[in-house]
Amino acid sequence: MTPYRYLQGRTVFLTGATGFIGSHLLDRLLEIGVREVRCLARRPLPWHQSSDARIVRIAGDLTQASSWSSAMFGVDVVIHVAGRTAAKTPAELHEANVNGTVALLQAVRAQAPTVHRVIVASSLAAVGRTASGVADENASLNPVSAYGASKADMERALAAFSDLPITIVRPPAVYGPREENIFLIIRAANSGLFAATAPINQPTMSLIHVDDLVEGMIQTLHSRAAQPLETYFFDGPKHYTWSEIHASIRMALARRSMLISLPRWTVMPVATVSELLGRMVGKYPPLNRDKANEILYTSTRCSDALARRALNFQAKVTLERGMKQTIAWYRAQEWI
Repeated sequence: MTPYRYLQGRTVFLTGATGFIGSHLLDRLLEIGVREVRCLARRPLPWHQSSDARIVRIAGDLTQASSWSSAMFGVDVVIHVAGRTAAKTPAELHEANVNGTVALLQAVRAQAPTVHRVIVASSLAAVGRTASGVADENASLNPVSAYGASKADMERALAAFSDLPITIVRPPAVYGPREENIFLIIRAANSGLFAATAPINQPTMSLIHVDDLVEGMIQTLHSRAAQPLETYFFDGPKHYTWSEIHASIRMALARRSMLISLPRWTVMPVATVSELLGRMVGKYPPLNRDKANEILYTSTRCSDALARRALNFQAKVTLERGMKQTIAWYRAQEWI
């Protein structure tokens, strides 16, 4: 049985459908032919037509389960990708990523105890430091950022729900249409400047296109004999150098840009200044001290050998093709 046939006619409960990865998951689920996708969202879905009868928006906040938990009744699959990647305080991250996940799983246990599979999205940031610099599923959780710590705490909290068929997915950096953080690097390159931390010619980055990540997550549904709390990394076709990433963006933009290699010691001061400027305009910036800790100290590469072996996963989108498609979408949307 393919994972696609398994999903046809099923009812899915999805969190994060208004976001980058979640919206692409929703696209793929509809394409496969699910019967219904119940999307927990505080606001209307920006990328999908409200007239599609297969999409049922459940208005509510993840941590306030009393307002939406009954919508969990009768679902076959739960896919949880909602969460916060940045916040001014660790408490805000913990509330969204840990307490929100616990509330969701409590609702699953109460309303859908016979659910077939629950997929929970974590992050490479949950692992943090590794001796080899390349994380795999056996690595211990040593996060270096508040975001990574919230994801690690979320994974630890899952142990209390070992009676549910939970699969954990840990993606590295993800790019593609609708993405807003890596987009800032692309926008800067479009203006003629691409800044990267040294060294720029050594493989230092795991990077996966959102289409490959979505396929990997759906493929976990085919692993019918998965053990409770089984964990998978998914990665792109190879580990990239900053020079390769710059070249792919430059070619997709068809525009020259200068590659600047920044010494690692400059990252934290720049992030500190970025935070101060963000505070002045009332916006928490993508480059902040927490993100700087990830850039400097966390593993930015992972191994998806287990997913390739157990799920027959194979990333298909090359960086060149993925960047070309992504930048074409940004241009069509007039983001650049």
